Amino acid sequence: LHCQSVRREQITAGIGTGYGTQLFALDEQTGNVVWGPVAITGTYNWSGLAYDQGMVFVINYDGLLQSFNAATGVAGWSTQLPGQSAFSSPPTAVNGIVYVGGAGSGGTVYAADESNGSVLWTSSVMNGDHSSPAVSSDGVFVSYPCQVYKFDPITGSSLWHYSGPCEGGGGKTPAYA
Repeated sequence: LHCQSVRREQITAGIGTGYGTQLFALDEQTGNVVWGPVAITGTYNWSGLAYDQGMVFVINYDGLLQSFNAATGVAGWSTQLPGQSAFSSPPTAVNGIVYVGGAGSGGTVYAADESNGSVLWTSSVMNGDHSSPAVSSDGVFVSYPCQVYKFDPITGSSLWHYSGPCEGGGGKTPAYA
């Protein structure tokens, strides 16, 4: 089973253009649609997704985090992540927790419970754009221009922060090895 988020643009009653994406599950052997499309509404034609323990987790640009059963596409919980206005990084889901970054007023890294969507912790960062968290057994890593962070995956406490000679918008997804 392969899930993907596909851009879409729809005309709403001939009046204007709505934005969002569509979520599909594809058979990895044949490419045939197993379920979907499921509409993921929101500002802009962007959403990011992650998989863990039989569930797909989708974040839209507005910070609406949603869960879906990977086998059926049935929607589960949805949670509006607080405090930021722009979510441009796919989430990372591992060990029962979904991690995601958000931007708008500075930046925030979030951890949400995979079973119910409740926000477990948040931590402030500089920026918050375009850095899907990399997760190890003892850390959650995010990186932005000249800024790299490691947070405790359970509590969200800062374990270290490298602060270089710059800052700014954007970011890059770190690799953990």
